[in-house]
Amino acid sequence: MIDNTTNWYIRFNRKRLKGEYGTEDTFHALNSLFEVLFILVRALAPFTPFLADNIYLRLLPYIPKGLLPEDARSVHFLSFPEARTELYDEEIERRVSRMQKVIELNRVARDRKAIGLKVNIEDTTISRG
Repeated sequence: MIDNTTNWYIRFNRKRLKGEYGTEDTFHALNSLFEVLFILVRALAPFTPFLADNIYLRLLPYIPKGLLPEDARSVHFLSFPEARTELYDEEIERRVSRMQKVIELNRVARDRKAIGLKVNIEDTTISRG
């Protein structure tokens, strides 16, 4: 989940998160990221208690009071997150998975030919064979 969040969501939504498509779009992108982080710290709490609590305490001022228990001093007082199956869309997941595979194959091909990620592919000669 951490890899998907950093390497896919944040990278592909960098402009949205910075506000380049308007405040409403930025609000939605940041809310999605916030919800992922809030779920992540609750899921990681048993495995990385200090790190999860540190992140949680930084998120705490932005968490709606209705989502918190009576004692919200620590992430360890929160319940483990439950899956929200109504948010799943198999078609979107299939398409995103296919896109990720294509990008990964491209990275592997560039790596094998020692072509950096920042190099324009038209500026290089790739032998076919």
